[in-house]
Amino acid sequence: MLQEVSGIDEAVEEITKRCPTRPQKDLGTKGNRKPEDFASFPRPKLVDLINIVGVRVKVKWKSMGLGLGFKGWELNGIYATKCRELDPPQECMTEVFSQWLSGLKSEYSWKKLAEVLVSPAVNEIELLGHMYKELTNKK
Repeated sequence: MLQEVSGIDEAVEEITKRCPTRPQKDLGTKGNRKPEDFASFPRPKLVDLINIVGVRVKVKWKSMGLGLGFKGWELNGIYATKCRELDPPQECMTEVFSQWLSGLKSEYSWKKLAEVLVSPAVNEIELLGHMYKELTNKK
């Protein structure tokens, strides 16, 4: 039973004592990668973006687009004009990558993509390991 506490600081302290903490995931260990690990790879090609990343994060296409420098209204425009095929999320993700590669948004590199993947909005940390393996095999 929690003991009675008089203030918020005491309550936080009491809860912290009684609740087990989960260890923070270290992005640099156990096969996971950090965005910096992707700095040496050549610029991405659209086919690689789609095959290595796009098919795995297509439902997060809007978060990916925001992370890559698109504005919300631009993403709404992509949805309204380009996402009418059999698989709308995949079509949207493909269009986001296509426009990103045109160089009009942010720096396009595997490192930048990795930064977006590990962002809280996308939260695809485990995908970095797969991405690194695929890119290493292409060398």
